Amino acid sequence: MIWYFYILCPYCENFIDGGVSFTSGLGPPTIICNKCNSAVSTDRSEWLEMKGDKKLKYVIYSLVVMLLAAFFGGLGADFLSSLWLMGPDEFLDKEIFTDQTALPGAVCGVLILLVLQVFRPLNSIKRQKRFGSHPVRLPFWNLSIALQFKLSFAYVLLLFSGWLVSYILYNF
Repeated sequence: MIWYFYILCPYCENFIDGGVSFTSGLGPPTIICNKCNSAVSTDRSEWLEMKGDKKLKYVIYSLVVMLLAAFFGGLGADFLSSLWLMGPDEFLDKEIFTDQTALPGAVCGVLILLVLQVFRPLNSIKRQKRFGSHPVRLPFWNLSIALQFKLSFAYVLLLFSGWLVSYILYNF
């Protein structure tokens, strides 16, 4: 069963964190709300504070997410190449994963996630050395909190932009 979780600031209800089904558990345990400046618990841990089982969970999470990135990267590349080659009307009749663009898209998806999942523990160590156990203020487009939401949004935005470019090219 797929479920969605989210954390809102208890004082102003500003969005703090969210995702689908499961998280890596990596991130600052407490952050400062960007709207009301209150400290909010995130139920996450910094890399140096994580025990071996939580680090193993992070690695397993990373592998699962990379498999998903391979699938959605291939699907997205296939979708965009079909749009640009066939136009927005004809590509609907095409079967997915039938041309040469799915594999490079899958590889790109895995590489992007690999870089992110290696960067995040390094960033966590740096953040912990800089701030210790104090709450931190994070800008919205950081990679420490709500990464699933941000990557999903970027992916949908990329696909929509590709569709829009294709529509403009074939209709105007």
